[in-house]
Amino acid sequence: MSVLRKICGITRKDRRRNVDLLKELLVEKKIVNLLQVRRMIYFGHVNHMDNDRFPKLLLHGYTHGHQLRGRPKKKWLDRHLGGL
Repeated sequence: MSVLRKICGITRKDRRRNVDLLKELLVEKKIVNLLQVRRMIYFGHVNHMDNDRFPKLLLHGYTHGHQLRGRPKKKWLDRHLGGL
């Protein structure tokens, strides 16, 4: 929504609702749903790769060594596939 607002030159201070802006721009599909579908397609490609390929190693986020202090970093799977 922030990208669409910047393109149209509408700020949050204008107090226009997102739903009204989407109707005005004739946007029917939600961008979030489109991104989720694309991420799932990419996940399928990476999941079928060999285990020694870099995209698959990065997907699972396994590293060796000591753990950093603080809150653990989220892996790609935690962030994008958490609702499944």
